[in-house]
This record gives sequence, structure tokens and C-alpha cells, in this order.
Amino acid sequence: MTFLQAAIKAGLSGIIVYFASEAGQKSALIASIPVVSVLVMIWMHQDGKTMEDLVTFSKDLVWMVLASLVLFISFPILASNGLSFWPALAVGCALTMLAYGGVVMAMAD
Repeated sequence: MTFLQAAIKAGLSGIIVYFASEAGQKSALIASIPVVSVLVMIWMHQDGKTMEDLVTFSKDLVWMVLASLVLFISFPILASNGLSFWPALAVGCALTMLAYGGVVMAMAD
């Protein structure tokens, strides 16, 4: 991949994520669309990955999505019980990283 191709990918990805984040402020539905995952699959396809690679990526991603739900479950619980935004987010992210670690270890077996 040339520098120009990488720059185009980065620019397009950044623009798409920016608009998704702006729209996501108005609707959880928009924010729930897996923009980054879709972009990764598009770029993998464009880079010549096989359908088998894309299927494997998609299947592995399901388990990572389950781990990421820890953030969306823990954050509102923490915030509703008196933790301010940054501490609630930090604890939620830490719990999510632990969940990711657990999923990665389980997948390695």
C-alpha cells in the first residue's frame, strides 16, 4: 500500500467516523451502527483479503462486541449511583478491558 492509499483510507475513515459521531449525539441508533467494523471489513476486502478472512473477522468480532457491552452496562449503573462522568467512564473502560482480556484468553484455548 502506498502512502497516498493509506492517507486516503485514513481521511475517508476519519470523515465517516466524524459524521457518525455527530449524528450519534442525536440518536443512539446511529451511534450503535458499527461504523469502524464496517470500515475495517471494507478495507480488508479492498486490500485483497479472502472471504474466509472476512468471515473469521466477523465471527471473532461477535465475541468482542459481547465484551464491549460491559461498558454500556456498567457506565449507567455507576453514573446513576453518584459517580461523575470521568470516573464512571474510567471504571467502565477498565471493566471492559478485563472483559476483553477474558474473551481473548477464552478464544486462545
